[in-house]
Amino acid sequence: MQENKLGFIGVGQLAQPMVKHLLDQGYEVLIHNRRQDPLEKLISKGAVYCQRPEDAVVEGGILFNCLPDDAALLSVFNAHGTIFSKLGDTGLHVSMATISPQASKIVHERHKTLGGNYCVATVMGRPDAVVKKMHFYITAGKSDQLDRVRPILQSISRGVFSLGEKPEIANAAKLSFNFLIASAIESMAEAFTFVRKHGVDVDQFYSMISETLLACPLYKNYGRAIIERQFYEPLFKMALGAKDMNLVSAAAKECQTPMRFASVLQDRFTASLAKGRDNYDWLGIALDVEEEAGIASERQG
Repeated sequence: MQENKLGFIGVGQLAQPMVKHLLDQGYEVLIHNRRQDPLEKLISKGAVYCQRPEDAVVEGGILFNCLPDDAALLSVFNAHGTIFSKLGDTGLHVSMATISPQASKIVHERHKTLGGNYCVATVMGRPDAVVKKMHFYITAGKSDQLDRVRPILQSISRGVFSLGEKPEIANAAKLSFNFLIASAIESMAEAFTFVRKHGVDVDQFYSMISETLLACPLYKNYGRAIIERQFYEPLFKMALGAKDMNLVSAAAKECQTPMRFASVLQDRFTASLAKGRDNYDWLGIALDVEEEAGIASERQG
């Protein structure tokens, strides 16, 4: 089934390049965001700005959301019941938000009661990857609904992975994915600081590990970004990283899964926020590692 008119609620840094790709492919896109001013380029390309979330809903069509957290998602989908009635029996809500499995369950239950179908398609990639269509999606939901949205997602990404019929399992997978990235950032920051204090050239050390033991995009890209100190123009803000580590820890406790390193990461992000680094890239936890080791590590040059 080909859709030519789509709705999009929550058009932040990650969603903007997705909407642009959709516009480039000829889709008509109705967008709602708390603030309109960051969306002028999309509006100039033909996106239709809607003052209210429900106005971005295509009756019986597909609605995407890429809201930042549980509170934002539940606020929109609790306060604006018209969304559900406009979606009706045939409409589909595709949640791209990085949220807790529990919040995803709550929204799913509201759809069952009030109208509209629901699936999850979490975005795996930072905004720069989305711009280049190098990101992918982890999806979960009923197969007929995933079949409906998959061609759209495939057209703006490098691939789609489907994990099953319960939407919230895609949310759990996304949190696990981000936990692994944060763990890699922490471990590289500690390793780089350790070798630096022993007089090892960090660039040479990075070149060695990125060509041998850790020759994969995660360690290559994030390792290089740490060395180049790409902390100050965030592609993923520190506050969002902290939010995700809190969600991981809470969800782990709920399902009785000990995740001791998640607690380490929670503390690391909490320390970074306490130092006023909310708007740094989450790579900036490396600064806290350096400071604990007695290295004066703030902005250089």
